[in-house]
Amino acid sequence: MAIVVKTEIVINMSINSTELKTHLGEYLSEAMIKPVFIKRHKSEAVLISKAEYDRLQSLEDSYLLNKINLAEKEGYIGVENTMKKLKDALN
Repeated sequence: MAIVVKTEIVINMSINSTELKTHLGEYLSEAMIKPVFIKRHKSEAVLISKAEYDRLQSLEDSYLLNKINLAEKEGYIGVENTMKKLKDALN
């Protein structure tokens, strides 16, 4: 039995800021599907959907939480407890 996997190639769209201003509605719709890269001189920004932004925020939150948990497992006790121990040790 053969397994068929469908893949979709998403080509990133790159526009200049004037084009964005002229056709904002179109690019907002496009950003719901894929990122839209906006160039202004040498700088660049990316227009993404709220759903994609939320997904990226969730990934970042998970990453930071894992870093916190790892630090605690390795003995980190937090800023407040560290400051208390330092004050107690100096007094």
